[in-house]
Amino acid sequence: MAVSVPYHPGLVLGNILESSYLSYIQQHSQIQGQTEKCRKQHNALTQQKNKLDMIREELVSMGVDETDLSEIDNEIQRVRKKMLKAAVNYSKAVINTEKQLASLEGSTSLASVSSQSESPVDFMKSEMMAKPLASDSIELDMQFFHLDSHTTDPTAFAAQIARHVAHQSGHQLADQVQKKVMHHASQHNIQGTLVISANCTHRTASVFSPLVLDPEKAVRAWNACYPGQAIAAQSVDKVKKTTSSGRSQMQTLDVLSGATFGSSFVGMVHFIQDDTLTSAGEKARSSGYLTQSNLQIQCSFVSMGIIPETGSSTARTVVSDIAGDTRSQVQAMSFLNSDREDEFETEETLKQAEEERSNYKNMLSHSMKSVVEAFSQTAMTEQNVLNLDTLMTIFDNFTESARNTKKACGVPLNYYITQYTRDDILQLFQRHTRATSKQSESSHVPQEES
Repeated sequence: MAVSVPYHPGLVLGNILESSYLSYIQQHSQIQGQTEKCRKQHNALTQQKNKLDMIREELVSMGVDETDLSEIDNEIQRVRKKMLKAAVNYSKAVINTEKQLASLEGSTSLASVSSQSESPVDFMKSEMMAKPLASDSIELDMQFFHLDSHTTDPTAFAAQIARHVAHQSGHQLADQVQKKVMHHASQHNIQGTLVISANCTHRTASVFSPLVLDPEKAVRAWNACYPGQAIAAQSVDKVKKTTSSGRSQMQTLDVLSGATFGSSFVGMVHFIQDDTLTSAGEKARSSGYLTQSNLQIQCSFVSMGIIPETGSSTARTVVSDIAGDTRSQVQAMSFLNSDREDEFETEETLKQAEEERSNYKNMLSHSMKSVVEAFSQTAMTEQNVLNLDTLMTIFDNFTESARNTKKACGVPLNYYITQYTRDDILQLFQRHTRATSKQSESSHVPQEES
């Protein structure tokens, strides 16, 4: 499959095909196809070398003599040289692709919001069907990017991730991913980002079956597309038909009658260093009873072709242990609950006991306050967030939607085009006018008196 999903919002099923849009997508796909070929070759050689390395390790673990491993060692070296050469070719293809895509974008001025002639399709009589005409496939890639705050600039870090996404899932997703990474890098101390990218093709295609044209709208659409060959509705019966021998060279009205679909998903797991600790957390950590990592995880994703369910989970802070010395708290509770007035005979010992009782009360009060603060923070942080579990749930929903056989969804990858010549439009309109005239005549026939 292609490394990106070629798509333009001006291509809508049932509408007239704008040749400039289709030409742009075809050129875009052909340029990226060169990079895809080199990438697949490099990946195949990498997998081949990894398999040979695993086989060699198994032979060594079985006690095979080193002299008997010379053949597989030579093969590993041969594959390694081919793999390095393929990597160089892949890098050159990427550079060439970037230049060609930049040139294509600069030479093509296609507005994302456009207008065109009214669709000639009679949507009341036509029906959109979901049919398994294509095939399901998925290509998954995971890559970790480390950010060294001393040597790497966040802007360069975001650009590095964007280049990886562009090679895997196309430039449209790469731009959005770069913005998200830049936002997280500006707000947090990111230590690294795990990028999960997936490209899918869908089995279910959308096709108009049957495809019925509205004769009047078809004539208006033809006249708008080809003013020099306009059809006059008033004198349609007098218009001469073109010869069938030149049918392939004639102008046609192209209608998008169907499409197969694909989708792309990019999920990012950001590992963030958080040095801010609450006062209760600091005291608990200093006492050695509460261990809490200052490495946090934040997730984000970008999807194209499918909008997965994004039901976020609830984040809750878990109290691992009560802040303070647990043994001292037990002793304090035991002391306060005991009746020890008979043991204190002098005024000095009574005063000392009262001070000890007061200290125990203060310690327990502080412990209870710490617990209350911890639970109050739990209530405050009990909010909807996108964590790692939620991201994997979203990815599962994405793949499940891609496998849906009852409803077609995604970004169009291939288009089905139905072509109508001028003769086809003429015949359609002539049948329409004859049927209309017969209905008009039958409605004016006088009824016989009984």
